[in-house]
Amino acid sequence: MIQFILPVALTDVFDVIGPQHTAEAGDQFDLAVMLNPEVPGYIAQGHPWSIAASNPVYIDKIISAG
Repeated sequence: MIQFILPVALTDVFDVIGPQHTAEAGDQFDLAVMLNPEVPGYIAQGHPWSIAASNPVYIDKIISAG
């Protein structure tokens, strides 16, 4: 199971590529959908994740926090 933090702005894209990836690779996704500014706090609270997509400024916050 791939735990994917997905910004609301990318849900339309994921709705296309997610099922394609599942069909080709067999991976299943557990999505946590939220606004970009919520991503660093969600991770800081200890929620499990495998992949996080967000704007660069928020990814920088995640990296800086360790």
